[in-house]
Amino acid sequence: MLVAARTSPDNFYELAPENALDTLIEMYLPRLLSWQNQWEAETRVSKQIIRYEDFVTNKTETISKILGFHGISAGKIEFPEIDQSDSIDSTTHFRRGEIGSYLDEMSTAQIERTNQILEDVI
Repeated sequence: MLVAARTSPDNFYELAPENALDTLIEMYLPRLLSWQNQWEAETRVSKQIIRYEDFVTNKTETISKILGFHGISAGKIEFPEIDQSDSIDSTTHFRRGEIGSYLDEMSTAQIERTNQILEDVI
């Protein structure tokens, strides 16, 4: 997405994971938040915020809330078993999906910068 929008360096996919994350924090996060705020102001549509932490804590209730927001009655909700025993995948860089795992996946400086951007934009 960054490369397509020409907001990242040409060698983005060759960057070390920490440098790629720095690029996402500095270049993509502010742009994404700005787009979201602009879209929200212009469309005046209702939105629902779903937190990953809530989903992990109570998947069924969270899915029911999502469906309810859209006026859909939730029937029986079943989830497949997913193996999450590995840490960050070295090829895709997908996180483990554990609440708070960013604390050991991001540097202190990255966490502080992300929080600063979120405070400035939101």
